[in-house]
Amino acid sequence: MQKLAEIAWPLLDPLAQEEMVTDQFLTGLDNHELRVQVATTGARGIEDLMRIASSLEAVEGEETSRRAKRGHTQTRFTGESEGYKSDTTRIADQILAKL
Repeated sequence: MQKLAEIAWPLLDPLAQEEMVTDQFLTGLDNHELRVQVATTGARGIEDLMRIASSLEAVEGEETSRRAKRGHTQTRFTGESEGYKSDTTRIADQILAKL
């Protein structure tokens, strides 16, 4: 991610680049509940934030699978069915597409 930040904001120092990447990542999380949970963890750095978001989405995926077996398919974070692409994956795909 640091390489991407250097490309996107070459004139900023590394600390400012990290802050920009973090802000962009949090802004890109469409689900308010997920955004709040990730932002309030106290994590430092984009890698930690992405790991936390992925973990929360994985837990949600497991809960969704259990609910689907009982006939309930709506997810808490996405509001979509099980096949929905996670916010973390979607944001990463968008970043990579810009390279």
